[in-house]
Amino acid sequence: MKHAFVYLLCGMALLIFVPLLFLSYSGSPLPVRQQGQSGTIEEPAQPSPAPVVQSDAACSSDAECLLVDKKIFEGVSCCRSCNAQPIDYSSDAYVATSQQVLDALSAERGDVCKGVMCPQCIGASNLVNDNFIARCLQNTCAKVELTAAELAARKALAEDRGGSVLNVRFGRVSDAEWPDSCLGIDTGELCAQVITPGYEIEVFYLDTPYVYRTNQDGTIVMPAP
Repeated sequence: MKHAFVYLLCGMALLIFVPLLFLSYSGSPLPVRQQGQSGTIEEPAQPSPAPVVQSDAACSSDAECLLVDKKIFEGVSCCRSCNAQPIDYSSDAYVATSQQVLDALSAERGDVCKGVMCPQCIGASNLVNDNFIARCLQNTCAKVELTAAELAARKALAEDRGGSVLNVRFGRVSDAEWPDSCLGIDTGELCAQVITPGYEIEVFYLDTPYVYRTNQDGTIVMPAP
């Protein structure tokens, strides 16, 4: 009788520990349990994978690219709450994509997606940092930071037109070497006769093109004649 009891205990121990050993060697993690007010809650040991953001898109020109809140790729309409959060283009939340991708999303989901802001919110949003834009680089839309010269040209155009920098977009940007400190423009003032490296920058205000000349660091900026 004594031996039978010992065999019974050994059998029960095997029934308990063998499955546990099997699970540990198979690499399957045991679920994590948390005790809540209404009982035991079972949660997976591994968190669910984050949704993949498809931010890259083919392009042939800068005009096809724009920055958007990547939440729109997760099923959130970009026009759902346009004034809910400040807009900071330097944040990882904003990614570059193409208008073609947004048009495909709009057709698939039935919402009208115009990018990071609804048309009725332009000028009303809390813009924190807009020093980044989307550009077509090597036939792919990419998020890039504006140079000091580009920022100066954008600001100058907005001031010259009496409007907002939100209405300015960029076109062609070319390296240049100007013949003097006045960037080759007859200003009626005395100019230092030194070669001045800089840029010729094409910018658009409400789709009207303008060209500005700058030096390298954007401290001198003038509209081209």
